[in-house]
Amino acid sequence: EYMGVIEQVIEDMADTEFLERFKEQTERQRFRDVTELDLDELEMSSISSKVKKDIEKLTGLKFLSLNGCGLKTLDGFPNLPELEELSLDGNQLNGKSLTALSSLKNLKIISLNENLIKDLNYFKAFADMKIEHIDIMENDVTKEDENYRTKLFEMIKSLQVVDCLNREGKDVDLIDTAEGNEEGGDDEEQFEAEKEEEKRVESDVEGDESSKKKKKVK
Repeated sequence: EYMGVIEQVIEDMADTEFLERFKEQTERQRFRDVTELDLDELEMSSISSKVKKDIEKLTGLKFLSLNGCGLKTLDGFPNLPELEELSLDGNQLNGKSLTALSSLKNLKIISLNENLIKDLNYFKAFADMKIEHIDIMENDVTKEDENYRTKLFEMIKSLQVVDCLNREGKDVDLIDTAEGNEEGGDDEEQFEAEKEEEKRVESDVEGDESSKKKKKVK
């Protein structure tokens, strides 16, 4: 009974802090216009019904951060149809409650670094979703299974990046840089070609004028 009272007090404190931060980040906007919410280090082992209800007011929310909150479960996770990116780094999630995220139909990026996930099978909850990018560094499963990336790619067809590497094992940042350089190279080649064309046209014009002058002299 005593422990139950303590847990209730902690939950009430978390709800109070949540309301303060929620108001701070939303008071100058209409709820439907809020696209980002940062609740990092808000101490709570689970998401209370009060927190769930208030977050669900943000119908246009696209980014939610719950890093370092001490979450042990995602049961009761708010229904956020527009959410695209979710950050859950540094919690105590073992993966069992990932099914609670199955309603997030537009979720593309999820970060679960530094949690307690030991089994990749929990990620089957994402098999029919639009997940493109997963970060799960510093979990037991990544330390014990060196082929975890390959297995995740096979499990989730929409997945493009796992811990900064794509399906070909290339660093996405390096690829982006390379593509940018290639695009820059194409632009430079086009610029040079245009300059050469301008010179050719100028040369033709000068040649025509010179020819006309010679005819007048004659």
